[in-house]
Amino acid sequence: MSIGVCAALFGVTVAAAPIPLKPIPWQEPAPLGRLFLQQPFEAPEPEAGLSVQVLSANLLMKGGRAGGFEYSVDEEIASFSVTGQLVLWERVGLSLTVPLVVQYGGWLDPVIDGVEKVLHANSARRGTTSFQTVARFATADGRVLEQVGSAASLGDVSLGARWWLVTQDGLRPALALRAALKAPTGGTLAGSGTWDVGGGVLAGWEAGFFAAHVAFDVAMPGGRLDALDLPTRPYGSVQVGFGFRTGDAVALHLQLSGHTAPLRVDDAPGLTGSAFYVLAGAEWQVAPRTTLALSMVENFLSPGRGADFSVLLGLRLGLVGTGRRDSW
Repeated sequence: MSIGVCAALFGVTVAAAPIPLKPIPWQEPAPLGRLFLQQPFEAPEPEAGLSVQVLSANLLMKGGRAGGFEYSVDEEIASFSVTGQLVLWERVGLSLTVPLVVQYGGWLDPVIDGVEKVLHANSARRGTTSFQTVARFATADGRVLEQVGSAASLGDVSLGARWWLVTQDGLRPALALRAALKAPTGGTLAGSGTWDVGGGVLAGWEAGFFAAHVAFDVAMPGGRLDALDLPTRPYGSVQVGFGFRTGDAVALHLQLSGHTAPLRVDDAPGLTGSAFYVLAGAEWQVAPRTTLALSMVENFLSPGRGADFSVLLGLRLGLVGTGRRDSW
């Protein structure tokens, strides 16, 4: 019976339209920065559907100045995000994202330790083999934001809108504008406590088995990070991605991203400096309009800032078509 089910699944996969080359929806998971609005990497074309993203990010950093701002983070976060999308008037897409954030000891520590040993990259930051769940931030005036031990909380809910302005025509890429609003629904270290707004530009171009996408976003927090009474600032990100269709049902992804921080604290460059990531992933179309993706994300050019290493598992369920694709 199991052989029959596998054969049927394989047959459906082969019979379906080729897997779409949409970017993996990566978002910045850095401590404190992740509490604010982070728009995912998307294609310009809106599509009705449902997606579930499970991110596991290893966070390990320590710094600051005695008598000033000090921080120590040794934990792993698992973020479960459910996003529903609707398409209106063929060119406008609306989305609602609801995240659940879990802080726990995680499972990536021994994986990272093993790789560092193979590469003879001794990390002074990794002085323990136990699974820790500690996050502590303290200001010079005595304010403390701390989590010791596992915790789970609803994150900040966000509403997004996308307007598909230009369709692809020859060498001209598809273009879209987007905007987002984040509400302060999250608990401690799961949300910023601020209303954030953001906007961006999406571009995409596809030819045969290859696709390229770019996203440029800026955002503005709606106030200070009250828990630590820290000032916020405008911040943004640039993401570039390439997709390669290796068969009708399989695609490979390579993405690069750079993110500035919504906070600036002179004593904490590890929390307020820019972070850069490279993502490599594979996606499989398991059924028509249904894909499953697994991606590995490495922090590069920014040691001591952002997440160390992350794994992203995603399920995308497309419901209906995105509308006409004629040029404007």
